Amino acid sequence: MMKSQKIIKICSIKIWRICQYYFTTVHQVLVSYLKRKAMKNLWFIIAVLMIDCSADDDIFNRSVLIEAKSFTVEVPRGWELVEDVGYDTYVGRIVGRKHTIAFDQGFFAFGSLGDIVENDESIFFQRLEINDVPAVLHERKSPDPSHDVLLSVYLETEDGQKNHLSIFDPRNESLILDIFLSHQFR
Repeated sequence: MMKSQKIIKICSIKIWRICQYYFTTVHQVLVSYLKRKAMKNLWFIIAVLMIDCSADDDIFNRSVLIEAKSFTVEVPRGWELVEDVGYDTYVGRIVGRKHTIAFDQGFFAFGSLGDIVENDESIFFQRLEINDVPAVLHERKSPDPSHDVLLSVYLETEDGQKNHLSIFDPRNESLILDIFLSHQFR
């Protein structure tokens, strides 16, 4: 091997070792920084989730009764009833910080419970009773392209009293189901 080739080989080995050292050092500093940043982010995310969940979702410990003209539902504090103008049914919304449940109550709210059937758009479908009233719980792909999911409950008494409550893209299905299951006709 010639002297110049030997020098090039020694230099390349030294350069390689220097690069390894700097790479390792930079890697360690970067990992340490990311760990500290991740921990800060993790605590921030935990804090936001705790505040976020406690503000809206604790229906059993901090609930109020919304009393509409013909039915009641139990919701977290801070929610309110907004009555809208309906042509042939009683309509409105029950509005929370992150959720809006629409209702359509009356003879023309929907055909009958027998008309509500599971289909290709269905995600979940169940016939049940809510406070001794026959009902259908139906989650399906949204007919509105700006939403993904429509979660609905249909209720019909033996004497023909009907109510349809629905919400697009519920952020907390458990909370919404608790509200639906608290429904009572007056």
